[in-house]
Amino acid sequence: PSSPARVLDANHFLMLMISYKEAAENYEKAYNLWYKQLDESERGKTAYRTAFCFEKAGNEKKARDWYNYYLKTFPKHIWYEQGKARLDRLDAA
Repeated sequence: PSSPARVLDANHFLMLMISYKEAAENYEKAYNLWYKQLDESERGKTAYRTAFCFEKAGNEKKARDWYNYYLKTFPKHIWYEQGKARLDRLDAA
């Protein structure tokens, strides 16, 4: 089996190549599968990237769900303000 770090790196590559739907689905699976193995920073990063990819893939419901989860669970994460701004934009649309 792959390590969490290798899978997350591969998902980041998918995201950069604009395969947002596939990256979002893979991030979500990885987060749920390896939640306990990731440190707090990696959990926050993965939750944010899951939301971001669902947003870019056009799945606003999943994006909102993941942004809300991210903001509730990781209020001190370095991307908190970005996540809040992205959720606010989705809610305003």
